[in-house]
Amino acid sequence: MKLNENYKNLDLYDDDRKVWKCRKLYAGKKAKNIKEARKIQETYKNKPHAWTQWKGTNICMDVHCKCGYHSHLDASFAYHIKCHKCGTVYLCNGHIELIELEEEPEDFVCITED
Repeated sequence: MKLNENYKNLDLYDDDRKVWKCRKLYAGKKAKNIKEARKIQETYKNKPHAWTQWKGTNICMDVHCKCGYHSHLDASFAYHIKCHKCGTVYLCNGHIELIELEEEPEDFVCITED
């Protein structure tokens, strides 16, 4: 299997559980500072997308770090987050991918004109 260059394939044997674990880690993008991060963030230009306007409100998210650590976060003012395990700091990109659905779900928020 040929992996994307941004992925590392790690095969680890767990001696305690006597099982093999396999996971793929995304190396991700890296910027020197916030200004540089904003220049390289995915903007989904010419693709369906939404933009989250961070206004310091509460957020609930599952975070997956490049080191493999993952956790759940409930916080306010989460413009940037830092991994508890490796110390990597991330900018939280406000762009959200929109995936078109052929079947309409029962509950949705309707976009209205201003």
